[in-house]
Amino acid sequence: MIRLHELDRPAVLNRQAMAPARVYVNDPTQNNRIRHAREEVKRILLMLKSDYVSTAHTFRTIVELGANSCDISGQFSMGHRVHVWEISPTCIEYITRNFPWVKVHAEDLEDAQTMPADVLILCEVLEHLTDPDALVKKWLPEARYALISSPLEGDLTGDLSGGEHVWSFKEQDFQNFAKIGGHEVQRQFDFQMGQYRIKMMCTKRKEGSP
Repeated sequence: MIRLHELDRPAVLNRQAMAPARVYVNDPTQNNRIRHAREEVKRILLMLKSDYVSTAHTFRTIVELGANSCDISGQFSMGHRVHVWEISPTCIEYITRNFPWVKVHAEDLEDAQTMPADVLILCEVLEHLTDPDALVKKWLPEARYALISSPLEGDLTGDLSGGEHVWSFKEQDFQNFAKIGGHEVQRQFDFQMGQYRIKMMCTKRKEGSP
């Protein structure tokens, strides 16, 4: 991992709190990322369903950290238990207005108490944190599956995030996220999103992990 700037924790948190609600699904550049993420969550839910003989619908617990406008998990909130962590008042207002079934936790996700989840979504959030490894080590053991995505080697030649990104990740960093979280990578791929190359991977908790 490469640190992009040296802002301290309160300054990083303040930037997160000031983030506007960005409806990425309506953005021609970001739409492809949201589409990929939704499809991966659908695929994970189908895998969970195949674990059981019964065809009856089962409510799953989906947790998204740093949800912004809830573009990903909000789409599943009518049929599943969705919990999101978000600290921006603007984003919180947008989520509660557009996705009333979502349980919003308005607190710093780096200090938040974990909860068990069938699906944990960490999309475009780890690069915004002061200690992404610590968060992954804390949350992934609680999740049966996880969906992780971030820019691959982003912001190294110029800050495209306006200072919002704290870290730039290499390929090995993504593999390490799964390793330190007690997960194994099941599926991964890269795709272009504007000037960013996005790495997306689905992981599953290793057999025998608590």
